[in-house]
Amino acid sequence: MNRYRYHLDTTSRKYRCPACGRRTFVCYVDDHGRILDPTVGRCDRRDHCRHHLPPREFFSSGLSPLRRAPLHRAPAIIPADFIPPAIVAASMSRGHTDALSRFLHSRMDQLIGAGGVDATLDFYGVGMAALFGGSPVFWQTDGGGHVRTGKIMGYNPTDGRRVKHPRPLFEWAHRLVPPPRPGGSPFNLRQCFFGAHLAAANPRHTLLLLESEKAALIMSMFLTWGGADGTFLPIAVGGCEGLGSAPPDAADPYGKLRCLRHRRVVLFPDRGKFDLWKARAANLSRWCASVMTASVMERRAASMPCPVEPGDGFDDIILRCMDSGADPTGLFINAV
Repeated sequence: MNRYRYHLDTTSRKYRCPACGRRTFVCYVDDHGRILDPTVGRCDRRDHCRHHLPPREFFSSGLSPLRRAPLHRAPAIIPADFIPPAIVAASMSRGHTDALSRFLHSRMDQLIGAGGVDATLDFYGVGMAALFGGSPVFWQTDGGGHVRTGKIMGYNPTDGRRVKHPRPLFEWAHRLVPPPRPGGSPFNLRQCFFGAHLAAANPRHTLLLLESEKAALIMSMFLTWGGADGTFLPIAVGGCEGLGSAPPDAADPYGKLRCLRHRRVVLFPDRGKFDLWKARAANLSRWCASVMTASVMERRAASMPCPVEPGDGFDDIILRCMDSGADPTGLFINAV
């Protein structure tokens, strides 16, 4: 019998999707209506989740018991743990009075108004923690609305820079919550990009990938001022190594590259990281609808209307252009 003779179930039966957790998953079945495996199928949320594991990938991965002599067996995927919603909600109820929010108001109110700054922080779901004298919590919310963890970082409210001396002010939110299971078993952290939930909710937007969460927020406010917030969506990968070096795994419902699948993507590396990100972009060429790496921070540095320093991101250019009275719009248009 041909073991690939499976088709999507045509009945109304739906299962819980291994990617987004919704009961919108249609399994592949044989001619007798028997499902191949609960993880083999396609999510009906085509504009949001888009998870699809066909039988061919299932068999070739070594997961299938029908494969008599697999060359290798993929390791079992352990479900990610999530931050309790009540903890996230409590951080949102404190308002935006942390050090970074004060800095953003001091610089960006002149562009989009205080209400616009608060709206951007709410849009991305930035919370606040009392740690380090009042710090932002950059919640990592996935496409299914689950919060994987949060970054709590201390900032200088005057210049908006991270506080790293005498020690970096940084903590993971998942380290501060009770153990997810009885017995104190460790929290299974599977990070996602900052803004991944917005990518799922805005499937037609071109995704702009920046290194830091602060950069994504400033770029979003700049796009709001320029009237392009309905076209581009900045998200943060969480550092220059945040893209990783491995190709995306279609069988992993918790992979952080999942939100980029079938999307138009523009990478915005900080100055000095263009070659690294350009190499990483090669891993995304078959995963994304299109992917390009903006070279504006490298090739156009000499013609910038403001000084460019090593390690600068495009958010630094936006702020310096504001200080000098220059308009960075042309730079952005040429970059994308």
